[in-house]
Amino acid sequence: MNFTVYNKNDKNSVYSQPNINTGQLLSFRQLTRQYNPNVNNQSKPEVVEKKDEIQPKKMKWGEPTWFLFHTLAYKVKDEDFPKVRKELLGNIYNICSNLPCPICAEHAVEYMRKINFTSIQTRRQLIDLLFNFHNEVNKKKGFPLFKYEDLDEKYSKAVTKNIIFNFMIHYQDKHKSIHMISNDLYRARQVVVLKEWFNKNFKYFNP
Repeated sequence: MNFTVYNKNDKNSVYSQPNINTGQLLSFRQLTRQYNPNVNNQSKPEVVEKKDEIQPKKMKWGEPTWFLFHTLAYKVKDEDFPKVRKELLGNIYNICSNLPCPICAEHAVEYMRKINFTSIQTRRQLIDLLFNFHNEVNKKKGFPLFKYEDLDEKYSKAVTKNIIFNFMIHYQDKHKSIHMISNDLYRARQVVVLKEWFNKNFKYFNP
């Protein structure tokens, strides 16, 4: 599976996580040190009923990003999860750190810093992590919460390569503001790294 022609001389690494405040990269070890042991976000959030009110408009890159996260968690092979665990978690953190919406990125990283990444050792634990993360965001935005039993139905049937392609299209979307040029440039470099990683590791995921 080849997602694009990529630059092998690119010095960015999928083993690292960007700091949204400085543009620098954090190692996976530094990322795990950011864990706040006083915060336990592994419990499933309570599902509440949808209120009869006008829902806020969703950002066009939001759904492709969540689809990517959940699909990768569902499609990574159980026996191969240990091989890609650190890099996969690092990629998820990287993406969250440089979302097209800087405020969204800040909130996402704030949540991710509360996670004990060393405790994520199985595919199912990653699925649970993303379920909690997604519902926390939905709750803040006033969107309906997911039911846990709906995850299998929605994401296990996804076509992995199509989900990746769709994500890349929306993630590379550029801002119209000149003040966001640096954000766009960093994200463009990150896309090169992500494409290289997917080309190398696609064999560890079910189609």
